[in-house]
Amino acid sequence: CTPASGSVFPFSGVGPTSTTVTCSATDAAGNIATRNFVVTVQDTTAPAVTAPPAITVAATQATGARGNVPQAPDTPLLLLFLQDGSASDIADAQPLRLPVQRVVCGNPSSLPEAITDSTLFAVGQNCVEFQFRDASGNIGRAAGTLQVSPPIGGPVDVAGVPVVARDLANQPQPVTTTFAVL
Repeated sequence: CTPASGSVFPFSGVGPTSTTVTCSATDAAGNIATRNFVVTVQDTTAPAVTAPPAITVAATQATGARGNVPQAPDTPLLLLFLQDGSASDIADAQPLRLPVQRVVCGNPSSLPEAITDSTLFAVGQNCVEFQFRDASGNIGRAAGTLQVSPPIGGPVDVAGVPVVARDLANQPQPVTTTFAVL
């Protein structure tokens, strides 16, 4: 056969690559038969995806954190986390980053939800899925963890219960309040 048995077949790196193999056989009477067949090599291996290290951010509101609150000190960290993650692939030098998705922690079959900078991440643990697609269409995934700590000083959500205002270092702060008559 040509190429010979044990040959390594070429792969273009994008889509399937086909090679025609021609084999001939001769019987005792000298009759020769020749047949061809096609060997197709295709990339079916997804990119290896690495999620960024887990982070913890402070809540930007009573129920969680959003990435679109410019005055919040952890906003840059949250946005950087969502733009991070990397991938390598056996055939594609630069797998394409797909939109980041929120998933249910510990439930790989949960339906992913698209994330924007205004997505609310609840107080507690949040799981984010980073995805990359190679030129052959294979998608690799890895989950990262985003922990949102409760608002410093706690939310003001119970009438008649005094709350001490605190700064980012959790130190008590004076508060001046004014009320408008509507």
